[in-house]
Amino acid sequence: MNKFKMLGALALSLSVAGLVACGGGGGGPTLFAKADTVAAITGTNVTALAGKTFTFPSGAAAFGTAGAATTVTFDTANTFTVVSGGNTVKGALSFGSCIFTLAAPTVFPPAWGVASPLEITPCNINVGTAGKAANGTSIDVPASLVLGAGKSSALTIPVVISGTGSVTINGIVVGSVTTGSATGTGSGS
Repeated sequence: MNKFKMLGALALSLSVAGLVACGGGGGGPTLFAKADTVAAITGTNVTALAGKTFTFPSGAAAFGTAGAATTVTFDTANTFTVVSGGNTVKGALSFGSCIFTLAAPTVFPPAWGVASPLEITPCNINVGTAGKAANGTSIDVPASLVLGAGKSSALTIPVVISGTGSVTINGIVVGSVTTGSATGTGSGS
């Protein structure tokens, strides 16, 4: 083997060894979400939750249903249904927090002890993104609805977390989270 062939073989071997040691020729460290995502529900991101039913097994105090299992469904971006104790109410949903204005019936059941329109603060979606890969692929995570001091049972929903921290549900960005590598460097907000 001549001198040039030996040097070429040595250079190739070192290149391959370097790639293997570095984990390949990829684009840097894998990023992860550093925390869960907590996002206020708005007129924009509520669309991502349309058709989802959130269950409060011990009731939703903000609706006056403490002690009675309660479900809250965002039927569309601007309508809702609440069911508790054999009562069902439907109405219009607006924001600034979550403002529930009844359409049918026009008043909440007397036992609930609340009036329409009912403004609930906070009105958030909590998405279990902590420790999940922020690589732009869909993953199933738990998500809960927070109304006032009450938190629903978690649903499992598909989300996408980008490397910059955008959290997307059903193609709609619902919030953001700080991302970083396992060594602690980060991006996002």
